[in-house]
Amino acid sequence: MLKTTRKPILVVEDDPDIRALLVEVLTEAGYEVVCSRSASEGLGLLISSTGPAFQLITLDLNLPDMSGISFLEELARHTEAAYKVPVVVVSANPPHLIASPQVKGVIAKPFDLDTLLETIDRAA
Repeated sequence: MLKTTRKPILVVEDDPDIRALLVEVLTEAGYEVVCSRSASEGLGLLISSTGPAFQLITLDLNLPDMSGISFLEELARHTEAAYKVPVVVVSANPPHLIASPQVKGVIAKPFDLDTLLETIDRAA
């Protein structure tokens, strides 16, 4: 089912191949996608006055500038609506528990495309 959205999904992923795959799959599913190569860039997009509001974030945990867990901790420090976006973690080594109410799903890499889309559809 094609999904028409008003707000884009923010993909925070440093691996260019996985980032490209996520963009392709999500775009084909009808989502608009904005990409970030690092946690700090993703946070910047969230707080940017000219940037779009996001309906969901896909988040890798192993990022070059700060971990995905640190990214989630930074989100939790803010009360602004821009920071209260559901998150789906997409990681090669996801922990069993993530102490963040914003995390609505965890997908292990390598991931099944149908499972990824089902998780994102539920969380978005």
